[in-house]
Amino acid sequence: MGTSTPYTLHATTYYLNPYYHYNLNFKVNANIKIESYQCLERIVSDAIEMCIIDLQLESFKDAKGLFGIEATITTRD
Repeated sequence: MGTSTPYTLHATTYYLNPYYHYNLNFKVNANIKIESYQCLERIVSDAIEMCIIDLQLESFKDAKGLFGIEATITTRD
């Protein structure tokens, strides 16, 4: 794994921030997504846990499950 950079953490923070992520103008830059997964890879060493997190990220991306309920949607802004 590479060295952690402030950019990696900032990219992850941006990618996971509902205010930006669910904005209609939000565009996922491939580099931001790569940096986010590299950051996650440094934090989580267990492959099974990483798979679970990846599934949760898909729910987050698609606003499904807890990410799609009204109470969660109203707190995005």
